[in-house]
Amino acid sequence: RLSQPEVEDNSYKGVKVRVLDGKGNPLANHYVLAYTSSARSGPPAATGGPTDASGEAFINIPPKGSYLRARSSLGGPLAEGEAFADAVREEGQDTIIFEVQK
Repeated sequence: RLSQPEVEDNSYKGVKVRVLDGKGNPLANHYVLAYTSSARSGPPAATGGPTDASGEAFINIPPKGSYLRARSSLGGPLAEGEAFADAVREEGQDTIIFEVQK
């Protein structure tokens, strides 16, 4: 289980995410991870997913977890050839769409 830092519950911001392939088709069973650093390495501050058949999931993002990555697996660095997409959550943004390139 991935742990989340102890922060007041009301400081997290829930957002809907949608993960698509390069042709705009939804990708099921993908995860979205929130990081506090643009390097997107180490343990994530929060994890959402897996995405459903429409490519959608929900993630509670901590205040400093605005650097997001969508990927098909959890744990460890990206595997060689693993498809992923990065995004940065902007203030007030309620839905984030990722376009994963393979």
